Amino acid sequence: MKKTILLLIPIALSHFAHAQWVNDENNYTSGQLAIGSSATWAPLTINSVSGANGNVGVSLAFDGTIHPEIGYRFKANGSNYYQVLYNGSHIMWKHYESSNYVPKMSLSNEGNLGLGVASPSSSLDILTKSVSGGEHLIKLKVSDATTDYLTIQNNTGTGGQFIPAIVGFHESDNRLALRLTASTSSSTDNGSNALMIFDSRQINGSSHSAISARPLFQWSNFTDAKMTMLANGNLGLGTESPDSKLAVNGTIHTKEVRVDLNGWSDFVFANDYKLPTLKEVETYISENKHLPEIPSEAEVSENGINLGEMNAKLLQKIEEITLYLIDQSKQIQAQQTEIEALKNEIDQLKTE
Repeated sequence: MKKTILLLIPIALSHFAHAQWVNDENNYTSGQLAIGSSATWAPLTINSVSGANGNVGVSLAFDGTIHPEIGYRFKANGSNYYQVLYNGSHIMWKHYESSNYVPKMSLSNEGNLGLGVASPSSSLDILTKSVSGGEHLIKLKVSDATTDYLTIQNNTGTGGQFIPAIVGFHESDNRLALRLTASTSSSTDNGSNALMIFDSRQINGSSHSAISARPLFQWSNFTDAKMTMLANGNLGLGTESPDSKLAVNGTIHTKEVRVDLNGWSDFVFANDYKLPTLKEVETYISENKHLPEIPSEAEVSENGINLGEMNAKLLQKIEEITLYLIDQSKQIQAQQTEIEALKNEIDQLKTE
């Protein structure tokens, strides 16, 4: 009886094989082949029902352009399917989500790497899920300083908005957190182009134009603006609305200030300059409580002063005072001459 059973096994296997395969050297079965279970999800499927994952499988398939699609799947608390495939232009890693395979990583023939992107258009092309605010898109660390890192992240707490931010972080030990350096290896660099440029612009399709309204740049200390540059080039230190090329809300400490002026106060010494009399100056001061052509205290409090213009005005007054002193000196000298003459006359009268 045992010999009969052993003889029937190869006969049955041979019959089964011929039932599944057409073996004439060139023709093969047109169905799908499954190994490990009857579940098929490609022309060749290898399944396993053992292990903690419950269902693990590998498949080999071909798409319409005869490019191999190799997939890996597992089931854990539900169904999770992963695919690795090549479609002629990209190697892709996909995950099955809501009846669709969603690309998680893709590598193009040109070497472009995409994360969340099926067809990356740059060396590194990253697409995250819908934002809720504050996401870290890229995080870089080193193994011997795991608490320090560099991130590219979303700098808004509002969903549906993306404000890219570069953040450097380290534990507090008096080290740099982030450094930007533009360098050159040339020891004789005498070029005219800037080594580092921060550029702002408005982009509308292929058309680029300058920003005309909003500020271009702001340096803040946790939302407290310390330096602001407007679109018109006005720079503010301690103010967010500078009204001139440099507006400083605070004290300036410097060794030298150079002011370019058009004209100076030497017109006072011209022959046709009409020097007001001291009586006229006295009358003006009595009525206005400040010197002629000099702003009043109220005007200075409201508008400040123009440093170059005020220096010119002060010099004008000094030059006018100089003319007054020269005139007085001439009068004193004439009086002294007259006094000496009178003294001589008196002395002569005394001797007679």
